[in-house]
Amino acid sequence: MLVLSHGDHKIELPSDTMIIIRKATEKDYFALTNEDLKVEFDGECLYIHSPASKKHENVVFNLLTIFKTFLRQNPSLGEALGSHFALKLPNGKRPEPDIVIVPAGIVNDNDCIFEGIPKIVIEILSPSTREYDLQDKRTWYKECKIPEIWFIDLEEKSVLIDSIAPDGTYHEKKYLENIIPCTSFKNLKVTFDDIFAD
Repeated sequence: MLVLSHGDHKIELPSDTMIIIRKATEKDYFALTNEDLKVEFDGECLYIHSPASKKHENVVFNLLTIFKTFLRQNPSLGEALGSHFALKLPNGKRPEPDIVIVPAGIVNDNDCIFEGIPKIVIEILSPSTREYDLQDKRTWYKECKIPEIWFIDLEEKSVLIDSIAPDGTYHEKKYLENIIPCTSFKNLKVTFDDIFAD
């Protein structure tokens, strides 16, 4: 739960809330970021997220387990990191995707940010961030030509994937059941049961 306080007054914000602070600076971003607070920065605004729901965290755990297991068996392909790991993209945006797959051997144990272009980013949609994820962050990711962008819709139980083609354009495909192929890792198959298991 996020709590805003001013003097003796406190307001507890409900779960699934996002606070947007406009006219923010990079100094503001670094002043607020820590391992307990999810903060994103686009060069002008700070986006502060409330803690995630149990359903959201179950899906993050399931997907992170799937990708970590696969990449442990194929360590040269990359490394899977969770939602409190920040990115600094070439366009200057600083998102914290729910899951990010980065190239192998790039991130050290004490690093808390990856500068560059990840292989895959995965966002779990929630009511407060749905529009922000599908519009703003999707644009950030496409500007940087991230090869594969996943959006997991908890309400619809669907998976929307943007995959980059050799000519640099993106192809969008929505999955509603069965097996979801991973363009970046041809041997990895993810099932709906794996993603949405309790």
